[in-house]
Amino acid sequence: MHNNTYTVVGTSVLNNVCKIRFANGLAARVKVLKRNKHTAINLVECAAMHKLQAAQYALTQEDTFSAEELAVIAAYVAANS
Repeated sequence: MHNNTYTVVGTSVLNNVCKIRFANGLAARVKVLKRNKHTAINLVECAAMHKLQAAQYALTQEDTFSAEELAVIAAYVAANS
């Protein structure tokens, strides 16, 4: 198990596939995702957390994420719990 923590969690779309994303800097991560042609970038800041904790936190942000994005995040939580 890794001890890495992240302060940004969210989703982005690349080639019509929505995926969960983790980072440690909102502005820098958005810049990299845009440069790599990602669309529908939706990231939120959080306290420093491990990936699973950050994904669980993202699930509590129902007003921020769409149903599709929440489904992708929930799938990640289910697969990594």
